[in-house]
Amino acid sequence: MKILVTGAAGFIGMHVAIRLLERGDEVVGVDNINDYYDIKLKYDRLEQIKHFSKFRFLKHDISDTPAMETLFSQEKFQSVVNLAAQPGVRYSLQNPHAYISSNIVDLPIFWKVAVTTTWDIWSMQAVQASMAPIPICHFLCIRTLTIRSAFMQRQRRHAN
Repeated sequence: MKILVTGAAGFIGMHVAIRLLERGDEVVGVDNINDYYDIKLKYDRLEQIKHFSKFRFLKHDISDTPAMETLFSQEKFQSVVNLAAQPGVRYSLQNPHAYISSNIVDLPIFWKVAVTTTWDIWSMQAVQASMAPIPICHFLCIRTLTIRSAFMQRQRRHAN
């Protein structure tokens, strides 16, 4: 299975990517490598993954719509694990604009690109407890369930 893992240079993203690679999946990791914490730590994590032949890393920001449209159209992912987020509740108080931009504004931009492509499976993982307004969370959850439900119905029809 070909899987996109966003936030691949993060602690959880790296471990998810490794687990998927160990089970034999092809993984494309995406991360913007922002400087919220030590960039060297992020690159060190990517070093732990790069020896897998089925892993590729791309430095992209998920809010870069043209880059994401190109990525999705070229790669034809079967599944997506979205772990990209701006962590840190304290940081959100110190720099609310970066936190809101990353966790609230950018996420729907990414999902809009993602849901307009064709995949067989769509999954979403949330890392941080987002302070997103209810309508945004509601949109993402309903959209995820709608696409997953449509896939399951299609699978059942093809199995019979």
